[in-house]
Amino acid sequence: RCSDWSRMGVQVEPEYAKGVSNQDVDVEAAVNACLETLSKEHDNPRSRFELGRVLVISGMNEDAVVVLQSAADESHAGAKAYLGLLYAKGLGVERDKKLSIRLIREAEASGFILPKDEDTSLTQSAAKWEAGEPVEKVVELCDTLAAHPDDNTRPAKIKGVSDEQMDGAKAMDACMDALEAGDTSARTRFELGRALFVQGMYADSKDFLEAASNAGHGGAKAYLASLYSEGAGVTINESLADTLATDAEKNGFKITLLDDGTTEEIVDGVIKTGLTLLPFIWMLKH
Repeated sequence: RCSDWSRMGVQVEPEYAKGVSNQDVDVEAAVNACLETLSKEHDNPRSRFELGRVLVISGMNEDAVVVLQSAADESHAGAKAYLGLLYAKGLGVERDKKLSIRLIREAEASGFILPKDEDTSLTQSAAKWEAGEPVEKVVELCDTLAAHPDDNTRPAKIKGVSDEQMDGAKAMDACMDALEAGDTSARTRFELGRALFVQGMYADSKDFLEAASNAGHGGAKAYLASLYSEGAGVTINESLADTLATDAEKNGFKITLLDDGTTEEIVDGVIKTGLTLLPFIWMLKH
């Protein structure tokens, strides 16, 4: 049965299917079983996901994209997770990290969290550090494209860029590379969250900004204050916004850009707004 090759731990598995890890899948047997199942129930998104997953494991990524997309269109969380990985790595499809983030977050919201060991078992990644580039260089590129001028944790040789000057898409790619390379520092998480923020991806930016804020990063607190004050990607919470803004000010972050072309100046914990002359959101199509 195709379901005998379900991913271990998937909540939508039938009760009789224990599931297997990527490493334990018998590709030929799994493909044959899933094709047979789909010949009888071709509209079953779970079976399409299971076939797509096996195709990914076998390196047939272009075929996997088609199959996984059909299951993802039916809201299958596992299909979204694996499709997100393919978009993140540019396997069988043009690399699109913005779309990758959204797919993986949707999958996680539905209870499908892909363990790190399964992620790294997809061995055909074209990531720079896997080709021999030092992790430090990958992190440096993230800093160059996304460091905030007021961030006192940035490397001394990095000047930082304003929201108006940032190329959000390039910064996002670079900082995702840094995270995938193993740099989970608060600064890198803040810079990725900020890169998403300037593109208007507020709900996506929140998780990275929150992780950096919880680690004490002042810049992340400032941008989170903006989200909670305006209700951008989150539910408005003025009390939390004021607390974050006060903490941010203590770390030297006084201005945060909003999605409507205004700025926030933090004075004694109170957010004040004013006009800004330059647009700062790069809305990308995918």
